[in-house]
Amino acid sequence: MTDDKRREVATDGISATLRAIGGKWKPLILFLLLEEGTKRFGGAAPTAAGRHARHAGEPAAGAGARRPHRQAGLRGDPPPKVEYALSDHGKTLGQVLSAMCGWGYMHLEFKEKR
Repeated sequence: MTDDKRREVATDGISATLRAIGGKWKPLILFLLLEEGTKRFGGAAPTAAGRHARHAGEPAAGAGARRPHRQAGLRGDPPPKVEYALSDHGKTLGQVLSAMCGWGYMHLEFKEKR
């Protein structure tokens, strides 16, 4: 196996993770769903760094069939209210998202000390 092929195989897991949770707002929305549970579309999104629901939800909605969250159900009131919750598979992202959060705090402290 060539060095290039070894490097490619070694990064396949990172690439797959970034494809699943990549985007500017999706990791934050997934973390909120993990920590706070089921949310209506407008319920999770405004918390996402003060962004409007229309902008904050775009990456989650754009993930298509690969998305690690599921629509929990539709309410009968017109217009229907969509609720989002993590799927069982999406809940396995807990360690990844917690590690990202912890690293983020360490990074903020690092930047303050510079």
